Amino acid sequence: MAGFSATEVIAGRNFIVYSAPYATTNDLPADTVDYGTAWGTPWTNRGYTNGGLTLNLSVERGEIRVDQEFDPVFMPVTSRTVTLSCNLAQVTPENYQLASGLGSLSTVAPTSTTRGHVDLRVTSQVQELFASWGYDILQPDGMPFRVFVPRGMATGSPQTQFTSDNPATIALEITALVDTNRTPPLIAVIRDVLPPSS
Repeated sequence: MAGFSATEVIAGRNFIVYSAPYATTNDLPADTVDYGTAWGTPWTNRGYTNGGLTLNLSVERGEIRVDQEFDPVFMPVTSRTVTLSCNLAQVTPENYQLASGLGSLSTVAPTSTTRGHVDLRVTSQVQELFASWGYDILQPDGMPFRVFVPRGMATGSPQTQFTSDNPATIALEITALVDTNRTPPLIAVIRDVLPPSS
């Protein structure tokens, strides 16, 4: 939208992080799905966050110069990186696995008389973990603003500090990878859902 529009100024606490095991069929929910409504199978809401959500579109450019000009005549893209990051405030083995890309999960279900557990077992073997990721953010006009990474991998180094005055968090950094199983190959989608026209 051209000009001033307060409905495009987003602030507040209304945002959700979703993930799903990577599949070529993963996609954003339909535009009819309101903010805060579960995205459905295969998406999982990753729970509370602390410190907001970050979307980074990093672009590096080279320079094409000629003798006759002081300034570049063109600056081609030499590399780019799309990352999603946040601090997951729900400390679980599943969130550690997603944030580190390490290990395998195993569960012993509790019964009415015994406790159970979930283990993240990090061994000497490293197997790459690919997942789809999504942000669901509420805009002032009540419509969702969404970010979708069809194929990403953890590239951060999560470190958790347990203190008396702040929530423990798991730092999540996801780098978007090109999904060559789609035509055309896809890295990310940034969607502004628009309200019905009047």
